[in-house]
Amino acid sequence: MNPERFASVHAVDALAWLSAGLMLVLVGWWIARSVARAGLHRPAALLVDALLPLLAFLLLSAATARPVFAGAVTLALAAGFAFSDRRKRQILNEPIVVSDVFIAYDIFRHPNLALPFPDTARVLGGAGLAVAAFVALFALEPPAWTWSVWPLVGLSGLLAAGIWALNGPLNAFVGRALRRLHPSGDPVRDGASFGPLATLLIYGIVARAERATRRIPATPHVNGVSKANRASLAPVVVVQCESFFDVRRMHPSLHRDLLPNLDHCRSAGVQWGRLAVPCWGANTVRTEFAVLTGLPEAAIGFDKFNPYQGFARAPVASLAWQMRSEGYRTVCVHPFDRRFYGRDRVMRNLGFDEFL
Repeated sequence: MNPERFASVHAVDALAWLSAGLMLVLVGWWIARSVARAGLHRPAALLVDALLPLLAFLLLSAATARPVFAGAVTLALAAGFAFSDRRKRQILNEPIVVSDVFIAYDIFRHPNLALPFPDTARVLGGAGLAVAAFVALFALEPPAWTWSVWPLVGLSGLLAAGIWALNGPLNAFVGRALRRLHPSGDPVRDGASFGPLATLLIYGIVARAERATRRIPATPHVNGVSKANRASLAPVVVVQCESFFDVRRMHPSLHRDLLPNLDHCRSAGVQWGRLAVPCWGANTVRTEFAVLTGLPEAAIGFDKFNPYQGFARAPVASLAWQMRSEGYRTVCVHPFDRRFYGRDRVMRNLGFDEFL
């Protein structure tokens, strides 16, 4: 065969493989969007929403020279995201939000908390079959072009530079630009309007851009309260008991004297009542932060989904800081791993002398 004709045929084959891989990416992207019921009425949002799967496909293609394999892996990742998104909507009335992406590794760090619910045999069996399928596909698919390290290095460098710019010098500018799209802060509505992946990017970038101006600075000082006066201060205890509620609300036939100690606390307290909390069924770190700081969701912007992820990584005005200023020693006790939700890095910023 003529070398030029051979090169032309090989280029056509490579283009065909590339097109097949992109079709797989498109299918995965469509699956993720269908769960969010995202429309096609915002062209700019479509481009932003397609950015993550397209980047994954390009990086995998550059790393393997096998575009069908790259498309299949991207499809699997998108389908996994869609499945998780759908399940979270069903269980917690909320889609996957940007903070979920950052704390996903807690599944592996704390499997005893995250993995008792699914069938372990099915999870492990499904993961094993998926790995075997990808290995077989990689082995069977011939390279579509001569592999070189330089496309991978170039794409990785561009990606790293983009992430650095979005986290640094361009963050404020891009955050203001994305605010002009008028995201509502409701992840269900924004997912349908922008697409689920675009919503993750918008929330993450805007949250970082607005974080410093939204923080109410703490006043970490202690006045000159003597030890004697400090010893006379009445102890104050705040308990967050996530599974407790007044069961008498369930039905009028339940005895009114079922919870005498709760009734005593109510009668002896200055104020009592039901608390409107910014979560349902989980994510009680939001309630924890709201009680400690008094900040409503609107005050902390898109950091509201997990205030400990970034917002509380600097001192924030709180009840604990106020108590310290009045002479109290403040202690936080938590029954799980101190690293869970990054509490080991934020409790001092919320005014606690000690975290156990």
